[in-house]
Amino acid sequence: MKKDSEDIYPHVNAEGSIFTNTAKAVYETAEGYYNGDVRFEKLQYAYLIVNPDQNTPYPSILVLFDYQQHKIPTNIKGFKELYQLLSGMYDLDDNSFFKHVNSKEKIKKQIWRRVHETNFSIIENNSFSGIDEGFAILSPENDFIKWDTTYAEVAKNINTILTEDKDGQKIIKFNYPVQAGNLIIEDLHIFLDGNNLDTPIMKLHAKIYYKNEGDKSYYELKNALLKTFGSTGNINENSGQNHFSVENNGINFSITYTYDSEGIFESGCTSLSILNQREYPYLSSDKEYEKIAAIDKFITFGRITLINARYKTNKRIKKSSAKIKELFNKSAAMWLDNINNKIGFSAQQYSMVFNKDEIRAINIQKSLPGNGKGWGETYLNLLLTDGTIQEIFTGSRTTFDCFIEQIKELTSKEIIVEQNA
Repeated sequence: MKKDSEDIYPHVNAEGSIFTNTAKAVYETAEGYYNGDVRFEKLQYAYLIVNPDQNTPYPSILVLFDYQQHKIPTNIKGFKELYQLLSGMYDLDDNSFFKHVNSKEKIKKQIWRRVHETNFSIIENNSFSGIDEGFAILSPENDFIKWDTTYAEVAKNINTILTEDKDGQKIIKFNYPVQAGNLIIEDLHIFLDGNNLDTPIMKLHAKIYYKNEGDKSYYELKNALLKTFGSTGNINENSGQNHFSVENNGINFSITYTYDSEGIFESGCTSLSILNQREYPYLSSDKEYEKIAAIDKFITFGRITLINARYKTNKRIKKSSAKIKELFNKSAAMWLDNINNKIGFSAQQYSMVFNKDEIRAINIQKSLPGNGKGWGETYLNLLLTDGTIQEIFTGSRTTFDCFIEQIKELTSKEIIVEQNA
């Protein structure tokens, strides 16, 4: 069957179009359906999905994954040109595609998957005993990185590169393979979680491949981790997903492999995460300010929530002092410290303190019922003079209604109330 024959493709009978060049395809469909652009060099897999009974103008779609999932209808203008280009580049399974694309039955069929080289190895006679302390960059100097090393310190290491993805997520990559326990991993990297570069490394991640042998990477890793830690760990393995994790002295190794199921596509690789779950009390306290803190005025809001109260990722977050806990008990509060020119916020165990001069305005943002979690919420945010926004509190839709004038008087800042439709 020749893939340039017009009669074997679905008829062009639906709204939409595809523009294709040798690097990418840009596709647009009817409003409310599928739009985007696919970068061919990053493609990982292709599936044909046929669902003729669904209430849609697009009964069959080509699913492409370039680290984002794209659903491209087969019955829109430009699809034939896209398919021919991809089939020539990647040797798609044309027989399966053309056999099923016009099917009257529900079909999900993989027609191509990228083959990756194996990117890990296991040391059978492991003499590396520093798993409690850290991991090694296998540079000529064999550079050892302790778990307590900060993001900022790792980013300055001559054996690493600090970069970021298209969404602005900062990532530290290694110039050499990394050894953690009895695993040697070629493509391990570090995600910078939050704005606190002075916190120790919290998360390392890698996609682990064993050529094109699917879940073999998962079972190889699981056996290696069991050997390293001598523990049964936590295992949850079923037809949809395999997951295994093991924790040792606050360091958690987690692996996951996902299989084909309804609406889910096989990963083809094992996702490895190494999480530092240790506590670092020195990061969560501000002893110097606690010594001089004074509270001149305050407002209490009852039991609402401080947003992102994680001191490891948000350097503003500190544990509330004994004075704050005693004064406000379990109520959320805002206070003014005139002597030190500061404004503070607290809820339950944690607080945030700002210099007054950092705050340009206070934004109270309301969402209607049906948005957010469904019942309507209000967010109190600070608009800072450096152009950034700092989220502070979240409460019910009416939480701050009767406090707006008090907040304005306490802070001497502009109050901006917004309502999201």
